[in-house]
Amino acid sequence: MESRRGWFDDPYGRYPRRYFNGEKWTNQVQIATGEVVTETSTAVETDPPAEPTPDTPFEPLSVEQENPKEKSKRNAVAIAIGVVLTLSVIGAITEDEEASNESSPENAPTDEEVVSGDTLERAPTTSVPTTTTAARSYPSELFDMAASYLRYSSFSRDGLINQLEYEGFTTEEATAAVDAQEADWNAQAVGSAENYLGFTAFSRQWLIEQLESDGYTNSEATFGVDAQNADWNEQASQSARNLLSFGGFSRQGLIEQLEYEGYTNSEATFGADAQNADWNEQASRVAQSYLDFAEFTRQELVNQLLFDDFAQSEAEYGVNAVGL
Repeated sequence: MESRRGWFDDPYGRYPRRYFNGEKWTNQVQIATGEVVTETSTAVETDPPAEPTPDTPFEPLSVEQENPKEKSKRNAVAIAIGVVLTLSVIGAITEDEEASNESSPENAPTDEEVVSGDTLERAPTTSVPTTTTAARSYPSELFDMAASYLRYSSFSRDGLINQLEYEGFTTEEATAAVDAQEADWNAQAVGSAENYLGFTAFSRQWLIEQLESDGYTNSEATFGVDAQNADWNEQASQSARNLLSFGGFSRQGLIEQLEYEGYTNSEATFGADAQNADWNEQASRVAQSYLDFAEFTRQELVNQLLFDDFAQSEAEYGVNAVGL
């Protein structure tokens, strides 16, 4: 079970509290005045203290949350996905804050002890002098907020920095808090790709581009997408079905639309043919949609359907179906 991120009594005994990023103790510490500063030292810990166990009470400092922004997406579908994900993150963070307020600090590690397995061990200290620079002072709630976002949703490094900036923190503050998490951004990209595919169909290329628009690097986005082991033919079939539910297409027009959305020609062809569509019926739908907006002679409408890649027989069927 993964250890909790957050602020705990400093196991080295040098400061009241020290930030644990889920894997190791960081150099972000809270001094007696309540300020969060960066510890700088030439000391080398030969025997670092154990990490807090999952049973150690988590003691985040209080955080007031506002509705986080979501970056704009490629299209309306991506925007809708972002809204749903944002609402779920906000709700989860709110529940986490309520649970944290009920936690008792009495069982947290003391200044001289950290939890290791089922036993308490004395934290090693070092006699090498350490220095602290107050020039890098950060709001104490900042690190808890970054950890909360990562607990309940997937973010790129840049995306999480932008989110914290939206919350009112400076770029320097946000960057310090995000980097203190030492997150696996490849793993975050895997989570984001999985979330997107859970809502709608994507081609491999469009999903990579979507993750890049969320702030992931190309290598992170590619890693996250390929980790899904998705059946891109099936994704193309789903996309084709979605397109036909909104409007009429010729077979060739549907294939070209799927290629525009990043599918290969073979994937697009598979997706279009998997619909077993009545292309004559599609021609009549398209013909009617044209007549709803403008006047056409019979030949003009036939020519328009031919331009939309319907076959001659399909175009004539469509025009006859609308009474021209």
